[in-house]
Amino acid sequence: MKFTFEPEAKKYMEKKNFQELTVDVTVSGGCGGGGVANASLRAGTPLKDKNTYKEEVVEGITIHYPSYFKVKGDAAIVGLENFLGIKSLVVENVFQEL
Repeated sequence: MKFTFEPEAKKYMEKKNFQELTVDVTVSGGCGGGGVANASLRAGTPLKDKNTYKEEVVEGITIHYPSYFKVKGDAAIVGLENFLGIKSLVVENVFQEL
């Protein structure tokens, strides 16, 4: 899987001295139907079974991601979200394939 960093996200990771990131999937319940899978991103190594993750090193940052994730388009994009002054990393252009 190919990852790219938006410039603001890269600056944020350097400021926070992040060396490793983990992409996880969270499933939100749906009203009267199936759940919706959303990708989430956090600093550090996987908390779950590490054998189900692949890893890739991009610009000195190790990214752990589930083996069943696929990319929409050319690359998964790591960006920075700012909501009410709270900054968090996000990952875009990925989907779950089981």
